[in-house]
Amino acid sequence: IEDMDDLHRASLTLMELGDFAGAQPFLRKMAQRAPYDTGILHRQGLCAYALEEYDRAAHYYDLLTKIDRTDTIARYYRRLCKRTAAGPAPTLSSAHG
Repeated sequence: IEDMDDLHRASLTLMELGDFAGAQPFLRKMAQRAPYDTGILHRQGLCAYALEEYDRAAHYYDLLTKIDRTDTIARYYRRLCKRTAAGPAPTLSSAHG
């Protein structure tokens, strides 16, 4: 697939089916042509997050916040990625043993 509209449809269809790994090649191809497209970057971040690749997901959300500091969705997911990558916070009961 070479047409951007077809790439877009294929990536969204695969993501809707939960095939986040399958969507990534289409998203990469789209990103090569439009590296600052915020929709593509959001979808790349979402795929990485869904695949538990939190550092990679945070990278995409970092890019998004550099493009638009007011992007609250990117800021939210960036914090979530960094928090999740660091591991769960200890609960009160586990901290006191």
